[in-house]
Amino acid sequence: MRVLEDPQPFDVDRIARYVDERTAAISVSHVQFLTGHRLDLRALADLAHAHGALLIVDATQSAGQAPEDVAADDVDVLLAGSYKWLCSTFGAALCYLRPELWERFNPPFVGWRTAPSPYALKSQWQGLAQGARRMELSTMSHSAAVALGAAIEYVLKLGPNEILRHTLDLTGRLMRGLSDLGAQLLTPVEDSRRAGTVTARFPGKDNEALAVELTRRGVIVSPRVGSTRYSAHFYNTAEDIDTALNVTADALKL
Repeated sequence: MRVLEDPQPFDVDRIARYVDERTAAISVSHVQFLTGHRLDLRALADLAHAHGALLIVDATQSAGQAPEDVAADDVDVLLAGSYKWLCSTFGAALCYLRPELWERFNPPFVGWRTAPSPYALKSQWQGLAQGARRMELSTMSHSAAVALGAAIEYVLKLGPNEILRHTLDLTGRLMRGLSDLGAQLLTPVEDSRRAGTVTARFPGKDNEALAVELTRRGVIVSPRVGSTRYSAHFYNTAEDIDTALNVTADALKL
């Protein structure tokens, strides 16, 4: 397994240097948790499939803010947690497998819920359920599943494309303002390569201490590897961005 650990944004051409005939899968986060870089899934799928590999996508940092079309992008496997941009609770997740991959999928772990008739409670091997339940090991959190379903309905009602357009407008405003304050941006400036996350470093400053100070002042950010990570979503406004910039400017004077 080859893992890219450089926090700087990277593109398909850079990833391609690590892919050859020995590659079994390319496993990536659709939106990078540190830099906010949004990757081109279709280009990655083409790269993987050209080498007989699978494309496995972690959409936890993108589901709810950046539209994904697993069919159009030719994605093999996609997974996403429920508690980030989908604004749901802990305890549930999403998993997609390409239909032809699903037909030959043999889960490495099984439990009573993976059986065709789980409530028969037979201790001997019963085989696997035909549907997605073959991936359920045991009793699940039903409340978390209900919450996730409601969150997905809400996001779909708002419109994934509209959410992305809104967050791009906000983060564009934020990036321009941070640049004016002297920030070095780790997040790509192109709309096609980012979403709702903006990561900045202020030269000569303790950026993780800055993140703590901003949070103390009511601008909730995250310290990340010597940088400050801001985020904007559908519930934020331009006024929120201006407030964050004003508070950042004041905190930088310390």
